[in-house]
Amino acid sequence: MCSSDLIEGLKTLTGITAPTLVSAVSGRVARVSVTVAGTSAATIYDASSVATATSARILAVVTNTVGVYVINMPVTYGIVVAPGYGMTVAISYS
Repeated sequence: MCSSDLIEGLKTLTGITAPTLVSAVSGRVARVSVTVAGTSAATIYDASSVATATSARILAVVTNTVGVYVINMPVTYGIVVAPGYGMTVAISYS
C-alpha cells in the first residue's frame, strides 16, 4: 500500500441515507460525496458505533450541496456518517 492509497481511500460505501457505522476501526476518511443534497448538513464522526457518535466525536460537517468534499483526516475509533435530512452520501475511506 502506498501513501496515496490512504489519501484516496481504499474502500467506499455508497447510498448512505441514515446514520451508518462505516468502519469500527482506526483509519482515515478520504472523501465524502454528496449525491443528493437534502435540507441539512451531514456529520462525520470518529466513533466506533452510531451510539457513540456524539458532539465530542465530530470529525467534519459536510454541507448539503451536491459535490465531492476532501476530508483527509485520521480516525482513532472508527467512522460514522450521519447524513442530513433527505441527503444521500458516499464515503471513501481506508
